[in-house]
Amino acid sequence: ERGSRMKIGLVTDLRGMERAAALGFDYIEAHVTEIAALDDGAFEALIRKNRELPVKIEACCVLLPGDVKVTGPAADSVRQANYLERAFARLGALGVKIAVFGSGGARRVPEGFDRAEAWRQLVGFGRLLADTAARYGLTAVIEPLYARAANIINTQLEAVRLAEAVDRSALALLCDYFHLYYAGEGRAEIAACGARLR
Repeated sequence: ERGSRMKIGLVTDLRGMERAAALGFDYIEAHVTEIAALDDGAFEALIRKNRELPVKIEACCVLLPGDVKVTGPAADSVRQANYLERAFARLGALGVKIAVFGSGGARRVPEGFDRAEAWRQLVGFGRLLADTAARYGLTAVIEPLYARAANIINTQLEAVRLAEAVDRSALALLCDYFHLYYAGEGRAEIAACGARLR
């Protein structure tokens, strides 16, 4: 029975949807940035394709383009809100349930920028992210990224701390073994995620 086994998905750009379906994957994880950038006609075509294919877009990663900054002097909460509103309205229309907040380039703290202020910016963005996600029936998940990909939220425990500071039910945690391994973490850090792990 489909619901009683692990589901296997494929991260792909939108051009790979038919191939993912032909290969028998259970679901697709697309890129938020690609969906948000579509013109209205292309987005309507995507809705039709997603309805007709035997697999659906259930999750999305690559949340933010690198120029929608979350930390540093270029962080702009109005721009963040406008982008998330457009993107999540589209994800909601597609029936997506999970949006992954990795986005190392967008969250990278500029050299010399105050780390405490960067943390406050991340908490504020996390609240905006969670509140917008909740309006469209989504859960946003924080993805820790290893140090070569980002310079903040590199471990599960840092992600737990951010989720606790944001304190919104629509913000949860993701655990990617690649990043977990390179952070030197393991079972204890996964367990620390508790019920927030999605």
